[in-house]
Amino acid sequence: MTRVPLRGRVAAAVLLAGAVSAACGGSGQADPAAAPGGAAVPAFVQADVDFVVHLSQHHSQALHLAELAPSRGRSPEVKSLAADIAAVYAPQVDTLAEWIRAWAQAGAELPAHGIGQDETGPGMVPEGAVTRLEALKGQAFDRQFRVLMARHHRGGLDLVDEQLQGGINPDARALAERLRTAQDEQLAQLK
Repeated sequence: MTRVPLRGRVAAAVLLAGAVSAACGGSGQADPAAAPGGAAVPAFVQADVDFVVHLSQHHSQALHLAELAPSRGRSPEVKSLAADIAAVYAPQVDTLAEWIRAWAQAGAELPAHGIGQDETGPGMVPEGAVTRLEALKGQAFDRQFRVLMARHHRGGLDLVDEQLQGGINPDARALAERLRTAQDEQLAQLK
């Protein structure tokens, strides 16, 4: 199996979500007969779709932040946490891209996915703050990485709460529950 570099996987997930968002519209309700290859697509509502699209974007940003740590960070703890984030989030981005593709083909109405320089999406760190982090090294990087990743994770928990309140898809709900546990643990490490 060929490994696609992390940066390529992140870019592909973001591009996929944007392309599908631009191309699709619909009721937001799955039609199992419309699934590719005749396989049934689990039921979903708009809250599930919003969660998956926004989480894809959210995870992509976390992966970008994590990619910076090996070359810019100093603290072994920061580097280890960044490696853990990358190991967990990269496969989740791939899964989210599969769900986005399947749900779009089943008629999901996908939310807008673009984020500009001074804008933030649900749970996102502003691009200006990311740009400033990219310029830091050593202890200054470690300090700011912890601040931004903690903010990012708290925003992720907001996405999780919205999913658990309004989503019905069992896979998306299970992912939200796992994320709640993982992000609570990582927030404790970021203090």
